[in-house]
Amino acid sequence: MNRAFHPTHIRMKEDHCGYAVELSLINAKRDTSVFQTGVAAHAILENIGKETNKNPEITREEIEQIANITAYNLTVKGRSYDGNPEPPMTMKQALDGMQLALKYVERNPLPADALYEKHFAFDESWNLVEYDSPEAEFRTMIDYVRIYTEIDEDGEEALVAEVRDFKTQWNISTDMLDNLQRRAQGLVVALAFPKIDVLKLQVHGLRGNQRIERIIYLNFERVTIQNWKDDIAFAINVLKAPQEPSPGLGCYSCPYAVTCRYNDPEDLHSIAKQYAIHHGKAKELEKKLKAITKENPILDEQFEIGYKPKKRNTTVPKAMTNLFNIWKENDGTIDAYLNLCNLTATEAKKIMTQLRKNGIDTKPIEETIFNVKEYSQFGISKKDITS
Repeated sequence: MNRAFHPTHIRMKEDHCGYAVELSLINAKRDTSVFQTGVAAHAILENIGKETNKNPEITREEIEQIANITAYNLTVKGRSYDGNPEPPMTMKQALDGMQLALKYVERNPLPADALYEKHFAFDESWNLVEYDSPEAEFRTMIDYVRIYTEIDEDGEEALVAEVRDFKTQWNISTDMLDNLQRRAQGLVVALAFPKIDVLKLQVHGLRGNQRIERIIYLNFERVTIQNWKDDIAFAINVLKAPQEPSPGLGCYSCPYAVTCRYNDPEDLHSIAKQYAIHHGKAKELEKKLKAITKENPILDEQFEIGYKPKKRNTTVPKAMTNLFNIWKENDGTIDAYLNLCNLTATEAKKIMTQLRKNGIDTKPIEETIFNVKEYSQFGISKKDITS
């Protein structure tokens, strides 16, 4: 294939450096462990989705069989990306990806009328071309595209394109809805399906079952699509230029750090050590400053350190009872009310404590209402030097 760019290259330039893009384009050796779990999850979702299109009545057993076969092939044969074969992944990577994909499908059954891992390619004038065309300048594969008709409450019909991007990273934040990758996906679908009225750009977090969405009403926001086209064209022109290496923090987690001659692992350790030292000093100073500024803040030309009064909404003691009475008066059901109240784990533990005071064994109850979820939290962890 010719030298065509992907949204992945744009993100690589932003997250790491332009030299990583150069290494990608010449198929340099890379550390695939950085993203193999995600590769497995995507491949399994793709195969489940495509089989669902053929067989809308697909069973749970058939879904699990597809997942197992896909994971097996990834560990025995590997995969091919843009015509470039990649080595097999580890069994753990494939199994972790399979678990994420199966959990997602269980919560979000895939429809039988969507496009999975859909390939798109455009020439320099933004004309749609074959994916492997020598004229292709920009290529992308979108995890999920579904085109369907939506009817509003007034009976008006709108042609909708729903675009999903599956993510296996822990942190799913709303800024993902307006990054260059999302703009590229929105632009591609708007150009490939010019008759759509509504564009729904979604990011689905496979680990925490999160979903965030941005809706573009194309009849009123055509200028947005044009702006995105200008942004992506600018990014492509930047990537066409000779790329300079920029060693530093961007080297951390870069898949090409293993072969990049500019990568200095010691520099990363130095940055991490400096952070740990300054973080520790800041915590010590914070304790002292909290005691010093209890009564009055410390003022400076550039900053103020101390306690500042803030306001927040709190509920009155009988708020839930009062709201429930109003809810009942307006024909609301108890189940619907309780669902809206969204009981937290902390509140549930308070109820368990009260039940135990009344002599009730709450252990069997706790097993039915609490669910342990993993999440990522940034910070410094001390190593266990005893093991």
